[in-house]
Amino acid sequence: NLVHLDAGVSAARRDRIRQVVERLDADILALQGIADRRALAELLPPETWQLVIDDAHAGESNVALAVRQPLEVQSEPGTANFLFADDDDHFPARSDILVVRVKIPTASKPLVVMVYDALSRAAGRTATDSGRLAAALRLVEKLHQRPDDEQLVLLGSFGDNPDDRSLNI
Repeated sequence: NLVHLDAGVSAARRDRIRQVVERLDADILALQGIADRRALAELLPPETWQLVIDDAHAGESNVALAVRQPLEVQSEPGTANFLFADDDDHFPARSDILVVRVKIPTASKPLVVMVYDALSRAAGRTATDSGRLAAALRLVEKLHQRPDDEQLVLLGSFGDNPDDRSLNI
């Protein structure tokens, strides 16, 4: 979670984040807290990375996916596809799950990558538990509707403890 990464990020912070990315040596990065594409492109240059972010909500804390070449995003470049686009009751305030198909040169099927940033628990567990549980149940329902042979990974910031109901359904 890059916590409100926007185009005004300091050079020192940008350099520290780049160092972390280099050390990770990852081909796929699931990111949260991204305010706009420009800030992300300054960290992960488009010559090397394909970026998927919700451009329609620039300035907000968005989820994003970065895919390093030779892996390839199979959706239209720059297009953000969300699993629950019409469900603001369970996935409000940009907490929806980004879904991206990634072509891996050595694989026969694409990898489906989902990126999730659960809503904050700032209001406390009592106030947020039922909403998180309902969202988790909706997610499990959607996952059961997907093909059994689909290669899928769900990444993100769930913000729950191992004993929370929303992680144990």
